[in-house]
Amino acid sequence: MKKLLKLFYPGFLFWFCTLIFYETLLRISCADLFWGVGLLFIPLFSVVHASVLNLFSGIFPRRAQKWICPIFLGLIFLFFDTQLVYHDIFKTYCTLYAALNGGEAFMFFKVMFASIWRVKFYLLASILPVLAYIILGKRIFNGEKFSAKIPLFSLGTAAAGFLLCFVLMIAFGTNALSPYDLYFGTPSTDLSVEKLGTVTTFTTDLRRTVFGANGRAAFIPEYGGLSDFEPDQKNRYNILDIDLAALAQNEDDKTVKAIDNYLSTVAPTEKNSMTGVYKDKNIILLVCESLAPYAIDPQLTPTLYKMTNEGITFTNFYAPLFGTGTSDAEFSVLTGLLPRSDAWAMDVSSSVYFPFTLANQLRAKGYAAFAYHNNTGLFYHRNVTHPNLGYRFKAADSGLKLQNPKAVPASDVEMIEASVKDYLYSPRPFHVYYMTYSGHSPYNLKDHAMAKKHRDLVNNLKCTDGAKAYLAGNIELDRALELLLKKLSESGKLEDTVIALTADHYPYALEKEDILSLTGGKIHNSYDYYESVFVIYDGQRREKVDMLCSSVDILPTLSNMLGLSFDSRMLMGRDIFSSAESVVIMRDSSWLTEKVYYNASLDLFSVRHGQSADENYRRTVSNTVINRVNCSRQITESDYYAKIFS
Repeated sequence: MKKLLKLFYPGFLFWFCTLIFYETLLRISCADLFWGVGLLFIPLFSVVHASVLNLFSGIFPRRAQKWICPIFLGLIFLFFDTQLVYHDIFKTYCTLYAALNGGEAFMFFKVMFASIWRVKFYLLASILPVLAYIILGKRIFNGEKFSAKIPLFSLGTAAAGFLLCFVLMIAFGTNALSPYDLYFGTPSTDLSVEKLGTVTTFTTDLRRTVFGANGRAAFIPEYGGLSDFEPDQKNRYNILDIDLAALAQNEDDKTVKAIDNYLSTVAPTEKNSMTGVYKDKNIILLVCESLAPYAIDPQLTPTLYKMTNEGITFTNFYAPLFGTGTSDAEFSVLTGLLPRSDAWAMDVSSSVYFPFTLANQLRAKGYAAFAYHNNTGLFYHRNVTHPNLGYRFKAADSGLKLQNPKAVPASDVEMIEASVKDYLYSPRPFHVYYMTYSGHSPYNLKDHAMAKKHRDLVNNLKCTDGAKAYLAGNIELDRALELLLKKLSESGKLEDTVIALTADHYPYALEKEDILSLTGGKIHNSYDYYESVFVIYDGQRREKVDMLCSSVDILPTLSNMLGLSFDSRMLMGRDIFSSAESVVIMRDSSWLTEKVYYNASLDLFSVRHGQSADENYRRTVSNTVINRVNCSRQITESDYYAKIFS
């Protein structure tokens, strides 16, 4: 036994120490929270993973080990270094889905190289296990001393380690977002990395990809469904004539049945004074790249300033940053559902039916629906996803003729100039969707095409160079909006057109010092970064709306204002003008309401100043959040709408 242990433990300890080193390095570099339950589970799961690595690297003769061990170590090295760079760029961790679509994630090579430079010390430190192997590898992995008992010993150690992990996960509880739930149930990449570790998150991601997983199949009833209302009051609400409870009774598919039952308990939103105010109007919706309130200035961006101050402005609006950044934001705005953390929600839903998108709702009323983006249509596969949402789509490589299509970022002005002729003189009412690009990174005065174009306007500003480049990008957006208003006016369509404008996310590619130089140092907590812009401009209504709201609330709000027939129970956002309490849901299922901030990583419940909330309130809202996250996922995975409306 002593001889066997002597053969087993050197390899095991090498792999264990390697994994712990890389997990710690990544945690120091990336995690907002170093301390936590992850410091318990990461070492325990590393026992399992080290045993498996030792099994496959230690059972072969020395000749094979010369290749196998360096290959394993090289893959681990690349895996963690990729996570370091990916997190620095996207502020989340690279999933298996993102890795398989790596050409999309790392398309911006200059951004990637800038990130490598920022995390260079961590990347240099990551070489240490490789050096350790070069120095000690021959002594640790000695194939001449091979024993057939080593595989059994490795398997036994792995099994014992996993059993201990399992027992402790049970001890911590099986509630939503617990270590147990993150491992066996709900996919939540960021929380899983924090609580279970990066390698464990990857293995669970791999398991779900290969074998499939729907997260939690069951929902927690919310007891606000139509059964609680008088039948003659139903016309007061934004619902369709669908008896979800009755559908559930006759449904054989367990997932669809669970969704039916859950949605039947959800309170619909009532119609209100804003219902139908824009009925039969043209509607233009812009999701503006990285737009933030500090980009709106009366001198630099006068059109943005005019629209913000002369339109309906939502002063308590948040644009959460989800795992796939812009694409996830588009998914949230256009579908009224929440993105998923383990895949690109828009991309994996490219063949799913979405009846409640503005394009599909308005096309059914005779509208023409167009969508434009001044980057390539291949990026995030928009040339497939956006037609599925009901749009006739054009991009820089597919029908949208820009003067400088290869500029990084490309011009929003050129996009407006190249697109308005498609719809302005059409006899049909129109809905147009724009995803802008001029405000994109890299935020520097050398490589940013819009910074070069507007450098004279930002050169003398008292802010960092990164902030200047960012503002230059938004000057181009402002010029594009000015041109859009001019073209609408010249065509006689301005008075009959409503423009809704929001952001995909905050400019997370800016350094913290850049953002502070723009805000005057006014960032009080992490939620402040996500405060964003949502404006509805019709040239007539001027109003400040201070109701809490977020990106997922835009679709039901616009649908209500356009007087469309939709079912508010089937969307995860809420009409902002209704009396329903809005919940801003972040990517890790943290949330905030008018009363409370809740941090899911810390399980920290903070009541806002002047408000009151008890444990029952926390539990109720947390259940609602988990329901909406899971329901969004299961609606797309089961193609729920297609089944309901077939």
